[in-house]
Amino acid sequence: MIVRKKTNIFKLFFILRGSIVPKILPQILFVASLGGAVAMAHRHYAPIFPNITVAPFALLGIALSLFLGFRNNASYDRWWEARKEWGQLLVDSRSLSRQVTSYIDGDTESGKWAQVRMIRLTIAFNHALRHRLKKTDPWDDISQHLEADDIAPLKKSRNLPDALLRMMAGKLGACRQKNMLSDFLVQSLDDRITSMAGVQAACERIESTPLPFAYSLLVQRNRPMCSPTDGWYTFP
Repeated sequence: MIVRKKTNIFKLFFILRGSIVPKILPQILFVASLGGAVAMAHRHYAPIFPNITVAPFALLGIALSLFLGFRNNASYDRWWEARKEWGQLLVDSRSLSRQVTSYIDGDTESGKWAQVRMIRLTIAFNHALRHRLKKTDPWDDISQHLEADDIAPLKKSRNLPDALLRMMAGKLGACRQKNMLSDFLVQSLDDRITSMAGVQAACERIESTPLPFAYSLLVQRNRPMCSPTDGWYTFP
């Protein structure tokens, strides 16, 4: 999530980064020019213009405000849901790291390596999910947390975060077979991995579900100048 520093009202008025103004500036200039031309024509050639009341424009404004209000509410709801899901992922990642360092026996070399392995896979999952949602290349961030033998099979996966979760679950199964964890502790750790999978599914749903077409169509037909930004949420 992009968090900007607080600034004064004067600077906030002229900030363009993250604003919709650059996208709609040509439409604004066109409407302003058209309005100025109509005003000048009305001033010099008033008799040729018909008398029109403001009632139709008031009705149009009410309908437009309802549709725009729906889009604004839907945008904020999706943003807030995504923020909560990412916060849940933070909780699950920290809890999983705490549990593996507490429950997996670190006195032996294999147990200590299992702890490090699980924590690195957790970090890799967070980076992989972030890049998947942003549709960017994740390998520069996750390769340093993986073993050389992991990269080839992971690159064949169509869903990298899900493949990492399966790898984490397989590591838990190996720890259970080596009697590093009891059945109860394995279940507790697996619940954390399942929760991380739920966060991934929720984030993918938010990223891939557009606004209903009927509402977009009505807004476009009632508001020819511009449309709100298509971005719902920027993942970290």
